[in-house]
Amino acid sequence: MNDESPNPAQPSSPYAGRWVARVRGRVVAQGGTPEQALRASQHSRHKEKPEIVFMNTSLALPPLLEKLLTILPADQEIHLVGGAVRDLLLSRISPDLDFVLPSNGISLARRVANTLGADFVSLDEERDTGRVIVTNEDGTRTFLDFSVYRSPNPSTVFGQSLEEDLRARDFTINAIAYNPHDGTIIDPLDGGTDLRAKLIRACSSTSLSDDPVRILRAVRQAAFFGFRIEKGTRELMKQSVDQLGRISVERLRDEVFKILQGPKPDASMRALEMLGVLPHLMPGIGSDERRRAIRTARL
Repeated sequence: MNDESPNPAQPSSPYAGRWVARVRGRVVAQGGTPEQALRASQHSRHKEKPEIVFMNTSLALPPLLEKLLTILPADQEIHLVGGAVRDLLLSRISPDLDFVLPSNGISLARRVANTLGADFVSLDEERDTGRVIVTNEDGTRTFLDFSVYRSPNPSTVFGQSLEEDLRARDFTINAIAYNPHDGTIIDPLDGGTDLRAKLIRACSSTSLSDDPVRILRAVRQAAFFGFRIEKGTRELMKQSVDQLGRISVERLRDEVFKILQGPKPDASMRALEMLGVLPHLMPGIGSDERRRAIRTARL
């Protein structure tokens, strides 16, 4: 696909800036909100389940992503997902670009690395995940990960669809996908609305228990973006605190360091204390010592 290829997300599209319902790739209804598009589609296609997507017009794509489009086959099913899409919608530049596809994540990553003259790492053979490491002109690095769809079932490695992959993620603001071929946004959990509301909400009732380190991640991202954590998600965080013991020390340490290096570390540590997390991070240390640690986090 070259730079001159037509893009249906350009302003000339009658659906630009609108939510649309698609059935087998064909637009069957539109609306100003996901709910309006869904209701409109149910009038004419009440027996079919449509895909609800946003026809975006204003994403400023990083040059590396645009270059990637010249490498990918036009028929390659692939989506940018996770924090990279969230950051695009917030007009931020992400150093990590995560892509999902139905199969052959490692082989596609290897092909992309060879074409770009970048480094390649087989990141996770079991999950068919490969990483491309691009060294930029200023010496910084951008990481491109290519993996197959994840499953919402913890006992199953691979998912069957993009929607399954998104529903298996942590928070709705990180469960939005971007199709680089046609510029559409796929947002089955309404993460875009939460992003505008500055709200961190779990993707499902098991999001925190599936991976309890997400408790720390919610606090960190709330501080970093200036968002608030939705009430129901806070309850899920409290309910999952006792499962932190099954998380490796290394993963917990990494999240704590990111919290301490980010904005408002003292407020974040107080939030962890209120959630009951600190006793699991500092076993054998009394509450007075923990309070002193929180005060020290401000320095």
